[in-house]
Amino acid sequence: MKLSDEELIHELQLRLSEKQPSLKEMNDLMAQLQQLNKKLEQSETMKSNFLSNIRNEIINPFTAILGLSESILKSSGEDMDKVKTMASLIHLEAFGLDFQLRNIFAAAELEAGEGHPQIITTEITNLLKGAIDSFKEMANRKILVIEFSSSPSEIKFNTDPLKFQLIISNLLSNAIEFSYPDSKINIYAGLQSEGLVIKVTDYGIGIKAVDVPKIFDRFQQLESGMTKSHKGHGLGLAVAQALAENLKGTLSVSSGKQGSTFILFLPLSEEWNNSNYSEEGNDTFFINEEKF
Repeated sequence: MKLSDEELIHELQLRLSEKQPSLKEMNDLMAQLQQLNKKLEQSETMKSNFLSNIRNEIINPFTAILGLSESILKSSGEDMDKVKTMASLIHLEAFGLDFQLRNIFAAAELEAGEGHPQIITTEITNLLKGAIDSFKEMANRKILVIEFSSSPSEIKFNTDPLKFQLIISNLLSNAIEFSYPDSKINIYAGLQSEGLVIKVTDYGIGIKAVDVPKIFDRFQQLESGMTKSHKGHGLGLAVAQALAENLKGTLSVSSGKQGSTFILFLPLSEEWNNSNYSEEGNDTFFINEEKF
């Protein structure tokens, strides 16, 4: 049957309208693929920047340690003040290197799907005081005072002390790094009916509202390249948040034009009520931890 011109046009319009949903779905799919590709490119760039940063963060302390050690070996036994100063610098460099490597190991463990919490009853106040003491030298170099308070004065809580220690250490390190010199840091621990709350407050540069979602992103730093003015490799806060989630908790931040408060919340868990007991928390710092 031969179609008239009008019937042919009508048939073409009908078939075209039937194809419209498929064309829209195809366009939507293409847009999603383009967006995914862009995210993958950004991820690769962040990983590349991370590797570059971490290379410097590891090599530089090693270089400093080797140089200072050589100076000590060459120094006379009479100049003990100079030797003590160099030994203090070696300790500071080694502490920072150890801290960063433990973060990397934690990230790798979490990414591998490992790191099941080892829950024991932990003396939270003792653990927090130990963490503060371990960062005292770093804080002193910026003339920072770290003030600690807790309610009640002694807190026992069922958690994984190594993972908890790593979270606190990352929050402390971040607070020290971004605090203004000659200021203070407040750390508060509170035991509530719902769980444990830890607040770490600094009085530094603050975080812009638009940047808050980025700070917990893996490999993400608000500064990069030659303009970067702060140390770090963009892993610490991501590790801290992943560890908090690993412990069934949350890690959030509130910030203004000056200063930031990071809030760690760990809920009470019935399945973790029956646990072993640890009085000292852990001096071994964070050995095997997580990230994502």
